[in-house]
Amino acid sequence: MVKEIGLSREKPLPDDHEILIRLREKGGLKRRENKAPVRERIAIFHEKIEKLLKQRVNFKQILRLIEERGIKVSYTSLKRYIHYHFEDIVSKTITVHLEKKAGEEAQVDFGYAGMMFDLKRRG
Repeated sequence: MVKEIGLSREKPLPDDHEILIRLREKGGLKRRENKAPVRERIAIFHEKIEKLLKQRVNFKQILRLIEERGIKVSYTSLKRYIHYHFEDIVSKTITVHLEKKAGEEAQVDFGYAGMMFDLKRRG
């Protein structure tokens, strides 16, 4: 198969993408038919996902919202769906890491943890 797709030790190797194209053309690599019912379950929320991504809601939260509606999908499937359909939105998300010396800055994340009780004071 290597010689059939034009590869040899005498010539430099083409990039991976070119090798895949040649393999497909010669029938050495077939595209997998993917009848993804998972993708169809996620697609129900397509517009909602787009809206959430524009609001910078992270993938884990989107997954939680989908699961709250009784739809079970894996995080990887959701991530794959988002990257395929919303590459333009996702690629604009930039994370900036701030380099600070230890003790130079304090940061606090706020969130709601629910009702908490002090078991010692409940008596």
